Order: sequence, then C-alpha cells, then structure tokens
Amino acid sequence: MFALPKGHRFARRKSLSLAEMNGENMLLMSDIGFWHFIRTQKMPDSRFLIQNDRFSFNELVEASSLAAFTSDLADRTIAVAKDRIRVPVSDPEAVADYYLICRREHRSRYAALFSSL
Repeated sequence: MFALPKGHRFARRKSLSLAEMNGENMLLMSDIGFWHFIRTQKMPDSRFLIQNDRFSFNELVEASSLAAFTSDLADRTIAVAKDRIRVPVSDPEAVADYYLICRREHRSRYAALFSSL
C-alpha cells in the first residue's frame, strides 16, 4: 500500500499502480528484500529517501509530505502516521503471501504469535 498524505493528488483513489506513482519522491525503509526489485524496475524515475532506523522512518512519515510504502501487517503492528491515507497498490507484483509454519510439537510455544497474525 501507499501511505499518502491527506492532501496528496492521489489520496482519494481506490488503488494506484506503481507506474502512476513512478516519479514521486518517497520515504522508504532499507533492506526491503524482494521489494527492491519493485523500486528499481517499476519506479525508476522515483527518488527514495532511505532510512535504516524504524523510529527515524516513522518520524519522517509523520512530519513529511512525501509518500511512503506500508502494508496491512505494518498497520496492525507498527504505529503509522494517523494523517495518512492508505491506497492499495494495484500491480500483482506488489502482493506477497507469507506463510508461518512450525512443527506440530511446538504449536503451543508459538500459539500467541499465530493468533496475533
């Protein structure tokens, strides 16, 4: 998802493609794994202010008019700026399914983690 400031020109959209956001300056966390491909291949005309520290990233999102990426999991687990509009990314490359598994005999050890997701 894109986390857009309320006044952003695309803030009222139901969804946005990476091509539509290409060229926008954005805030971004470092070490984003396979999302790096999306940044380099699908948004080559964008510039990213990359942060290594989650606190610094969140502070910049709060104080900035720049767009940022977020996810539904991040929205549930990390305090994200309240004055941001979440707009889903429409590209299929922006959808990732994650699986969390454990051995049956360890199920009780991880029960709280599984239920929190």
